[in-house]
Amino acid sequence: MKYILTIFSIITFSFIIKAQTPIENVPTEYTLLAEATGNLDNDTIKERVIIYDTKREVDMGTEREVWIMKRKQKDWEVIEKIVGGVLPSEHGGMMGDAFESLRIERKCIVISHFGGSRDKWGYTHRFRKQNNAWELIGCTISFGAVCESWTTFDYNLSTGKAIYKVETENCETEAIKITANKVLKNKLAKLPCLSGFYPGNNEFSVEDVIVYY
Repeated sequence: MKYILTIFSIITFSFIIKAQTPIENVPTEYTLLAEATGNLDNDTIKERVIIYDTKREVDMGTEREVWIMKRKQKDWEVIEKIVGGVLPSEHGGMMGDAFESLRIERKCIVISHFGGSRDKWGYTHRFRKQNNAWELIGCTISFGAVCESWTTFDYNLSTGKAIYKVETENCETEAIKITANKVLKNKLAKLPCLSGFYPGNNEFSVEDVIVYY
C-alpha cells in the first residue's frame, strides 16, 4: 500500500509540474493575474487561458491581456492574444482592482468582476469560440446598495432571453420586496466579441429597462 501511495504521489506531483509549465516569450513587465485550464473545443486536449496585467497605462489603470494556449507536445503554444473582456486595474472604485476570477466552464471562458463603494456591482461574462471569434453568449449583472435595492440581470445572448429582477430591502424590518420581475427579449443581429469588449459599456434596452453589461 505504501508503494502504491508513493507512485501516486509521484504521478500527482509530475502532473502539477506539467500543468505549471512556464510560458515562453512573456514580456518581462507582464504580471500574472489569473489562469485556468480546461476544454474549450471538441477535442480531448485541454486549453490554457492566462490573463496578464501588461503595465500599459490606459484610462483607469493598466491594461490586461488574455492569452489562449493549446498543448503542443510538452509545451504550451499561444494561439491567441486578446485585449478585451478584463477591466483595467483601477476600475473598481474604492475597492481598486475589480477583476475577481477566471474560469473555463462548458467550453466557455468565464470572466468575473466585482467593484463599487457604497453602491456595489458585479459582472460575469461568458465567451465561446464560434463563427471564428470568441463571442459573448451570456452575462450575469448585479448592482445595488445594501438596505436599499438590488438588481439582477441574466442575459442569454444566444437566445436573446433576459431575466430582470429588482428587490428592495428594509434592514430595520428585514423585509425584502420584489418590485420587478420580467422576462425580456432582445436578440442581437451580431454578438459582441471578446476582442475589444469593455464590461459595463454595452447597453440592453427593452421597454422601461436599461441595463449596461
